[in-house]
Formats: sequence, C-alpha cells, structure tokens
Amino acid sequence: MPKTPCTVDQSRLDLLRPCMASDFTLESARPYIPFDPFADPDGFPLCSLSKQTVVYSCGVIARKDDKVLHEHPPREIKLCQRLAAEAARVVDGLEVGMGSEGTPAFYDETGNTTLGTDGFSPFFVTAIAGEGVPKRISEALVRTKFGGVIFPKCSVQVEALKEKGDWWASVRHWYSDDEEDGIDPKPKLDHWRRMIDWFNSQQAFTNTAFVMIGDAGDGGGSLFPRLALGLTKAGSLAGILGLVVHT
Repeated sequence: MPKTPCTVDQSRLDLLRPCMASDFTLESARPYIPFDPFADPDGFPLCSLSKQTVVYSCGVIARKDDKVLHEHPPREIKLCQRLAAEAARVVDGLEVGMGSEGTPAFYDETGNTTLGTDGFSPFFVTAIAGEGVPKRISEALVRTKFGGVIFPKCSVQVEALKEKGDWWASVRHWYSDDEEDGIDPKPKLDHWRRMIDWFNSQQAFTNTAFVMIGDAGDGGGSLFPRLALGLTKAGSLAGILGLVVHT
C-alpha cells in the first residue's frame, strides 16, 4: 500500500495549542511554583497536552520527532474530513459552555496572545492500516489516538453520546443561570440534541461517545479538550473538538 503524503498541519495544531504550554508561559509560572517549569520536556504538569505535540494533515497526533507510519486505509482520510466537517456544521453557533470560565487562548514564545474559539471545530484522527480496529471508544483508545501527548494525570472520561452521564449534566448545568433569569434553555438544549441525533444516525460510525479530557484538580493547567466522536469501521475517530477553561 503506498504511503499517503501527510504533512504537519499548523492549522490543525492550532486547535490544540491553548492546551499546550509555551516557553513564555512556563517562564511566567516560575515565580509561583516550587519546581523548575522546564524540568519536564512536555511542559507537564502545567499543561494538559505536551508542548511537543504535532498534528498531521491526516489528523494523526504525535510528539515532535516521533516516527509516524502514514499508511491509511483507502479513502479513509476523505471520509474523516467529510464527517468532521458535517458534524461541525450541525453545531455551528453552539458554545461549548460546560462551565468554561472564558475564551481559550494561547500565549506564544514572545507573550503575544492568540484567542481560540468558544465553539466546536472539526476534529479527526485517521486510522493507520493494520493497527487493528477497536470495537468501541475507550480511555485507552483516546490516549492512543492522541499519540501519548495527554498529561498522564489528566482524567479521560468517555461516556455514551446520550442525554445522561456527567457530560450531559455539565451541559445542563451551564444553562442553570438562564433558567433562573427566566430564559428558556430549550432552544440551546435542542441544538445539543440535534448533535447527538446526528452522530447516532451516521451509518459510518460503529460507536459514538462524548469525551472529557482533564479538569481542574487533575493538574495539566486550566484548558481541557471536550469532544463528541464517532468511531469508523476502519478505526478512525471523527467528530468535533471544543475547549473549556477550568481553573
């Protein structure tokens, strides 16, 4: 099988950058912590994703300089791109919410700030041919698909993509202030429900889940990924990614 010409994709990395430390943020933290912030090459425990993270055009996530085999099942990249784009259109205009305390941002090496988004973006990790096809989305699978860049002490909570569980309680709680102010949360909740229905109606997916990576109290900084994902028949993950700020 010929290798797919996959390249490092800066735009895809930018989706995850707020969860990564830069040398500027590590140096800024130095006066306030009892350890050398540069002692860990990944930037842990001051970020939830390794500062060495790279993302390829196929969606594969790895550490810088890791060897990655880019042999993907035929047409799988295009399938993942389509599914992720369609999922993002379903949630267009929907805030991640879920207790987020602000808009995600990334500070580069000079201290300049780049704001992220309060909404969801397309996300996928294309399967590698011959790596085996899992039956369901699990914590182990998520950590593997993230190429080992998740801070080990960050929790990875995987729940059914249904109106139940901790993830749905977090969604509902986000609108509690609206209810107290007399604002009907139903239109926003219905938007979430359309997302759930879309994922669970896709024949391309063999399993779906909502994934919460990290939270306040785990270490790993204050920015954490939240994802709705489907597992394809070839073993890829495709869906949407949003970030929350939890301090």
